[in-house]
Amino acid sequence: MADERPPSLVQLIGAYFDTGTLNKALGSLKHSVERLNLTTPIQD
Repeated sequence: MADERPPSLVQLIGAYFDTGTLNKALGSLKHSVERLNLTTPIQD
């Protein structure tokens, strides 16, 4: 699906920005995705 992003790509893009800010953003995003996955199963 279009909503899926390769983690490696996210990490590469993040390398251009502040790592601390990136970690906060990814942590928040990951948490949101995990919550979504609990209620909406996504097929790999």
